[in-house]
Amino acid sequence: WFWAGGGPGPPPPATAKGVLSGRLDADEIEARAKAAAAEALTSPKAAAAAAGEGDGESVGELKEENARLRSTIGSLRGEAQQAAASAEALQRQAENLSKEYGKVVAQKESLENRLADFELMGDSVKKEK
Repeated sequence: WFWAGGGPGPPPPATAKGVLSGRLDADEIEARAKAAAAEALTSPKAAAAAAGEGDGESVGELKEENARLRSTIGSLRGEAQQAAASAEALQRQAENLSKEYGKVVAQKESLENRLADFELMGDSVKKEK
């Protein structure tokens, strides 16, 4: 069988770019769903059936293949929604961590300034003696 990219066999595996926490990202899942839909339209069996070639058995096979591809598309869309939700959660978490880091840095600077003030006060007391 052919995938939407034109080559025979299954679509290429997910790349490192397409993987987010062990799941495909939404864009790659949507691309695979579109590839599966395109495959259903461009398969040699579908072309033969559209041309009126083949028998009842091939039509039954096409219906089964169509059902399988629709199921695949549905599951890929579900995975895309999960990946999008996961990405949004990770983005919110990163924003919160960034805010917290900013607070910690500001507190560190404040403590360093207070320490410098105490050191200056200690030096001036030693000089007076």
